[in-house]
Amino acid sequence: MRKLLKLEIDKNFDLMKAVQPAVDLNAGSMLMWKRLVGRCVMNTIFQRISIAFIDWYLLKKQVEVEKTLMKISYF
Repeated sequence: MRKLLKLEIDKNFDLMKAVQPAVDLNAGSMLMWKRLVGRCVMNTIFQRISIAFIDWYLLKKQVEVEKTLMKISYF
């Protein structure tokens, strides 16, 4: 299961390879939650808020990784 989650993250975010394993699992769990919410709860406010939060969270993590990579590349 862990390998499957990592493959999904690597497809969507190339920069996630540089993140610590704990963050990979956390982001993978968020992706699974997004998929679960999309299947179980159709066209509700809860679904829209949940997916918006998850998208924001994943974007925030991606920006953190990019900042870290930029700092590393300067040294």
